[in-house]
Amino acid sequence: MSSNIYIENLWQELEATWELCALVNDFPESTRTDLVKLWVECFAKHPLVDAELSQHEPSTDINDLKIFCKNKYGIHLNDEMKMWVPFRHGDIDYGRFKPE
Repeated sequence: MSSNIYIENLWQELEATWELCALVNDFPESTRTDLVKLWVECFAKHPLVDAELSQHEPSTDINDLKIFCKNKYGIHLNDEMKMWVPFRHGDIDYGRFKPE
């Protein structure tokens, strides 16, 4: 991979977030779209999930729900695919994208 520690850390955070998506996407589709069940069975107890931030602006619409991670990323449900995918909510310092 890169010799840039900053980029490597970003990549590891994104990989961890994709792993959370994979965990949630392994549930049957009926569970993947059930907010209460997902929260109880997966999100509330997952060490990567920032429960406080995720509950700060609760949504009753599955399409507006965002689950924030303790890193720069989070996950949300892609309505077309009915699969959870990452999004970025934290800042990235593009000036640090130079080789170290």
